[in-house]
Amino acid sequence: GKNARRRKRGRAGVEERRRILAEEPLCRPCLEQGRTTASEEVDHIDEDLPDPLWDARANKQGICRPCHKAK
Repeated sequence: GKNARRRKRGRAGVEERRRILAEEPLCRPCLEQGRTTASEEVDHIDEDLPDPLWDARANKQGICRPCHKAK
């Protein structure tokens, strides 16, 4: 995607994704729609934030693949 260059890479990125998926085992968008679906990926909620805010934990959510793809 357009923000691929800003994503954490390597061990730091793997650990952060593992931690977020542990914190949010269910897809946040599905939960908002009354569905219970496992999170499979980590999503940056707002893609248009400046770098420090874009990669902040508050801008990330657990999400299932179908929801992430639809986004």
